[in-house]
Amino acid sequence: MGARRLWVSVAAAVVLVTATSSVGFASSDNGNSGKGKAPSTTVARGKSNDTAKGKNTTESTAAATSYDGSGAGGGADKGNASNNNAGGADKGNANSNASNNNAGGADKGNANSNALNGATNKGRANEAKTKRDDESNGAKVRYVVRFREGVDPASAARNIAKANKGSVNRTFDKVINGATITVPAKAINGIKRNPNVLAVEEDFVVKLDPASVVQQLNPTWGLDRIDQRALPLNSTFSAPSAASAARVYVIDTGVLGTHGDFGGRVVSGFDAYTTGNGWNDCNGHGTHVAGTVGGSTYGVAKLVTIVPVRVLDCAGSGTLTGVIAGLDWVAGRHVAGQLAVANMSLGGGASSTLDSAVNNLISRGVTVVVA
Repeated sequence: MGARRLWVSVAAAVVLVTATSSVGFASSDNGNSGKGKAPSTTVARGKSNDTAKGKNTTESTAAATSYDGSGAGGGADKGNASNNNAGGADKGNANSNASNNNAGGADKGNANSNALNGATNKGRANEAKTKRDDESNGAKVRYVVRFREGVDPASAARNIAKANKGSVNRTFDKVINGATITVPAKAINGIKRNPNVLAVEEDFVVKLDPASVVQQLNPTWGLDRIDQRALPLNSTFSAPSAASAARVYVIDTGVLGTHGDFGGRVVSGFDAYTTGNGWNDCNGHGTHVAGTVGGSTYGVAKLVTIVPVRVLDCAGSGTLTGVIAGLDWVAGRHVAGQLAVANMSLGGGASSTLDSAVNNLISRGVTVVVA
């Protein structure tokens, strides 16, 4: 049924945390004998305020402060120089990693990195577990199911719902042979394999078309423009007919039938909700659309009969199920040979089920116009 705009968007983000170490570790030969020389490739400098611990304070301090390639290595039997940067690992290697703030023992750094990665992996495991738990706990989803021709939709829907501990929301037998059912998500594969099922789609949200909400600053110009291609405009609107014999089904948020521009031409319609409001408009969008279609002041077909088909709520939002229910209702009320138009100024996700419903309504003689 052409391109439709989706006003709903879902984004998911996965954060991967990687701990990267750039520490250059000193050779383990440093200080093994207590008097060894540090490798010249290791650059580390102790600070004058470092505190030396052990029996020989002078020698230990030298080990902490002299790493020019000739200083003492800080013998194991002499004590260990304690450095703010180093925090030595083994007694014989007090300052092997003194050049890096992250040293404090290579093993400690690795332990922190592993702990960080471990926490990340734990988070992923918990996320996967939550998903499995949702499925095992029977989290329920609403699906629109199309059955094959000849299958009784009410009976088939009841059987599927009962087998999967679900429920039937609606059944359709005009524009599609199907139903909307709510069952656990894990049941979807079994439903698809059911020989009576032609197609299954998860129910989704549809909304009014924002582009059509904007009222023209000069509606009279709009009417003038649609009845002629050539410019300049001639300041007149000449319709081929006032369409008194036609019916327009406004599939939208409902219609304010008492508005003076409709002159009593709004007849009883359909309501997909059970809020007690009926097909009356509590949003304004449907009334605006009906006014453009058949209002006496700015309408194109000024004597047309307007039929409200309320499939969107007061916030201008609805579902695939509601729209199909509205089309099904129109198909059931349409009289063969009668001039009829169904207007759908709404948008949502692509749906082969909705395409099929629209095509079937067209085949019954109703002209369908979509945003």
